[in-house]
Amino acid sequence: MEQRKDFIDDAALRRLLETKADPERAEVAEILEKARELQGLTPAETAVLVNVRDPELTAALFATARRGAS
Repeated sequence: MEQRKDFIDDAALRRLLETKADPERAEVAEILEKARELQGLTPAETAVLVNVRDPELTAALFATARRGAS
C-alpha cells in the first residue's frame, strides 16, 4: 500500500498563528468586512480571526459568521 505524504505544513501553520497573535482592531474589522462580502479569506487572515480575544470583536466575528450562513 502506498503511503501518502502529509501536505499540511504544521510548523508553518504554527508560525502563522504566532505572527498573527493579538491582532489590531482595525485589521480584524477589515477582514470581517471582506468576509461579509464573501470574498474568501487567506490563511493569514484566518489566523488573525483565530487569535481574536476581545469580547466585542469576538461578537462581531460570530455575527459575521451567522450572516454568511443565512
